[in-house]
Amino acid sequence: MKYFLTHQRHHVTLRIRGALDAFWSPDLVSVLDKLVDEPREVIVDLSALRLLDSVGVHALRAFHTRVSARHHSLRFRGVAAQPLFLLKLLRLDALFGLPAAGRRSSRTHGPPRAP
Repeated sequence: MKYFLTHQRHHVTLRIRGALDAFWSPDLVSVLDKLVDEPREVIVDLSALRLLDSVGVHALRAFHTRVSARHHSLRFRGVAAQPLFLLKLLRLDALFGLPAAGRRSSRTHGPPRAP
């Protein structure tokens, strides 16, 4: 797993690439701990995340809970296929503001393919 932080005037973007699993989650938790108190909107870009397991889901869920408790803004975007499948399976897609089941969003998946 690699991550990149981009600080903008009104938001901070955290881009996670690779795998967010039991091996890498502790590294990410330390980064997320620093972002909890961020006064700007936090955007978590998962477009380059190829593997998400239950430990990674727990890290993202705990981060969401902590940010929400502080009434800060948090958005997830660009979720790749495997992480999206797992988040929908666990019914966390609505909590994280991801597209509803059965619908495609051009923002996260690109335009629909022609038949």
